[in-house]
Amino acid sequence: MSIKQIGPSELHSLFERDETIQVIDVRTVEEFEDIRCAYAKNIPLDSFDPTSVFGNEDIDANKDTYIICRSGKRSQSAAELCVAAGFTKVINVEGGTLEWVANGLPTKNG
Repeated sequence: MSIKQIGPSELHSLFERDETIQVIDVRTVEEFEDIRCAYAKNIPLDSFDPTSVFGNEDIDANKDTYIICRSGKRSQSAAELCVAAGFTKVINVEGGTLEWVANGLPTKNG
């Protein structure tokens, strides 16, 4: 199964229509604290277990889940792990946080 891809601007447009979308940032805690998509939750790739992620009360396996990282490579790996575990509603954010910031989209830090 190929994994759906989405760009940061399209993701932000989706969020503006539905503030309940799920975004997981798989970068390290340090990277996440430095700067991040304003509505992402951090679950670092080195501890990313799809069964635990979707067993979490904050993440609904029945809803689309957008996965972001720095550039799109780690998020693609996390999305592949999800699909291998049977979770199909995962979407990789191409360009990641680098493109998110370059497009001037809402960020948080700290």
